[in-house]
Amino acid sequence: MEKRSRRGDSGTTARREKARRTIALLPHRKMARPKCLPAELRHLNILILILRFASFCFLLVAAVFMASNSSRSHDSHSWLHFPTFRYVLAANSIVAIYSLFEIRAAVREILKS
Repeated sequence: MEKRSRRGDSGTTARREKARRTIALLPHRKMARPKCLPAELRHLNILILILRFASFCFLLVAAVFMASNSSRSHDSHSWLHFPTFRYVLAANSIVAIYSLFEIRAAVREILKS
């Protein structure tokens, strides 16, 4: 019987060749297009814009209430003294800012179509 070395395995060579052919084909593939009419796509983009705007409003209101939450009595602690609360406040603010950028992208997509 013949010993096969791991480097010279014909199965490995065939797999490498197949991977090279697959990679060579990738740049020539067409981009996927939506399968709906432009009017339907515009309606969908408007719906996405409305939902993004609603989520931004809720995030902004939540961030304002969380930041302004303070207790008036002298013996109680403020929520801002807890690191977990500050983390949630920061995460909420970051998501609100990200939502603004996504609203801008949705408006640009509507104007483009």
